[in-house]
Amino acid sequence: MSATSSDKSNRRRWDNIYTGDEPKYTLLGCSIPEADMAEVEKPIEGGDDGDTTPPTAGSKSPANSSCFRALVQKIEVDLLAQKAYFFTFGYAFGCIGPFLDGYFKQRGMTDDRIRTITGIRPFICFFSIPLVNLVADRFQKRKVVLLTALMALILCMSITGIVPPPEEKSCAEILQHIGNNTNVSQVSHLVGGGGGGGGRKRSLPRMRTKRQSDDFLPIEDNNDSDISVLVDDLEGDVLHDRSWLYTESSLDTTFIVFMVLCIIGEMLTAPTGSLADTATFYSLGDKRLELYGQQRACAGFAHILSVFPAIAILKLSQVLLERCGVTFLFHHYKILFFIFDGWMLLAFLVVYFKFEYGDDNMSSTFNPKGLLRMLKSPHYLSILGVTLYFGMCHGLIRGFLFGYIRELGGDETLLGLATFLLYGSEVIVFCISHWLIRALGFVWVVYFGLICYIIRFLMYALITNPWGILPAEVLQGLSYAAVWASLTTYLAKAVTSDNYATVLGVLHAVYWGLGNGLGNFVGGAMIDVLGMQRTYWVFCIASVFVLIIFGTLQKIFPSGPGEKIDDYSELEETKLIADKQGAMYTSPPEKSMDDTMTSYNDGSKAVDSIEQGLDATDRSATSQDGALDDENRPSDEQIEKQGESDDNKIEKE
Repeated sequence: MSATSSDKSNRRRWDNIYTGDEPKYTLLGCSIPEADMAEVEKPIEGGDDGDTTPPTAGSKSPANSSCFRALVQKIEVDLLAQKAYFFTFGYAFGCIGPFLDGYFKQRGMTDDRIRTITGIRPFICFFSIPLVNLVADRFQKRKVVLLTALMALILCMSITGIVPPPEEKSCAEILQHIGNNTNVSQVSHLVGGGGGGGGRKRSLPRMRTKRQSDDFLPIEDNNDSDISVLVDDLEGDVLHDRSWLYTESSLDTTFIVFMVLCIIGEMLTAPTGSLADTATFYSLGDKRLELYGQQRACAGFAHILSVFPAIAILKLSQVLLERCGVTFLFHHYKILFFIFDGWMLLAFLVVYFKFEYGDDNMSSTFNPKGLLRMLKSPHYLSILGVTLYFGMCHGLIRGFLFGYIRELGGDETLLGLATFLLYGSEVIVFCISHWLIRALGFVWVVYFGLICYIIRFLMYALITNPWGILPAEVLQGLSYAAVWASLTTYLAKAVTSDNYATVLGVLHAVYWGLGNGLGNFVGGAMIDVLGMQRTYWVFCIASVFVLIIFGTLQKIFPSGPGEKIDDYSELEETKLIADKQGAMYTSPPEKSMDDTMTSYNDGSKAVDSIEQGLDATDRSATSQDGALDDENRPSDEQIEKQGESDDNKIEKE
């Protein structure tokens, strides 16, 4: 079955299985088009004497050239810009993203203030992304908006990295604080408590503490030497509260600066992800939308590559600073901010020189009213609803899983391995997401994602050994990467390319904005009341109900209501739905140069024939006009009589 006949019969089915054209032959691992296979199967011809010896290394055979063309097609040269952008963008955030909490701690922020700074970001995204993308689609300035967002992101992160530390307290106040924390429980809190970090010694007046297993045991010491406390703030289990080191007024000022940068920066920079997806889908065209996951995988791959060098840089750049007899271990986070700026600048250049959006399209099919009608239909509301739940699950796991691992006694080795499996599974599944979508259909990918979340939450609730987390992290690929690729591709198929930014902006806002925000806030509140394990039980049961409800809605509303031409459109003969989408796409053509030249020649011939027809029509009209003039022209006798009558009138006058 061809792709065209499949589209005619099932194009509006949400659970339609992809039946596109697949390569028929392979050679040396290369996909060979059927047209080129005839040349490959021909025997290699020799010279005039009929010699059929194999060609030398420098010669070219049809097989080699076909294989080379297939390899070039497999590399997808036209999509290298999208891969480069996702790689540079992912590498930039991989350098600084996991360490922002440590940077805020080093600037004296408490846990509550850090949660406020990071927790408000998703809700700003929820409101800013759809509005900015709507404006970008309306005025066809998607590339300009993305470039502006990237420059704002670079500027805001640079300012964040150079915010000066708060004003320190006097030595008397610092020593008083240290003296009030000489009991075992308070000292344990000061130096980090249990769970990782290992091997560091802290000494206090008349009391030394050293780490043994996960407890800090007091050791009697009668030495009245000066206070010597080493405070480390690098990784999660030792992110200690340093607010006691700084004055309250300076801490408030620093917090306000961070909040302003967060709010303004997030409003300006939130659309970077959705607009990058828009450019990717535009470059893919309507026949290759399922390949989005392969481009998106580059971001996860870059994230894996960037985390470990960033940790090494922080380790090598650490310095010991003494304040009033208290020794602090500081890290040069500015280096990471500089690296972030460099990679983000590369992403900016890729967008500036290589991204295409079709912003110069004079016949835009942008239709916000029709798009709103589409998203308000029960079918698409169910899609946005399950997207919201996936975002909540993602926010809960990303926000609290590592803390849960430490609570179970996991060390830094386990955390690093869990991170590697998490991002590694994302990369693998993103690479094969097009195969999953074509083999299972969009809706079944979502079903499997919900099933994976049920299994993950169940494992989190039952495990007592922290190493039991690892099998659950392998499922991250199916529960996030496959589902995200399926949701974005399906909504992109439902609209024309002039509406990509708006519909993808809504999807990003629901998932990364409202969903992640609720996952952090609601999940955090539930953990405070119920604890980690019971919270995971609640989400496990909730995932079962969401799966049942979503499946039922898909049976009742298997597709959107856009079967009639006026259902989604306020404009005459304008259609947003996929069954009329083929004629409305403004994506660049996927023809080869030969096909393009053939089409051009055929078009030129057609234009010549049209001009000849017009000339013939003009000549025919001219002859008809002449005939009419001859019929209406008066005879010579009538002209003479008319002249004589005129002369008589003149004589009489």
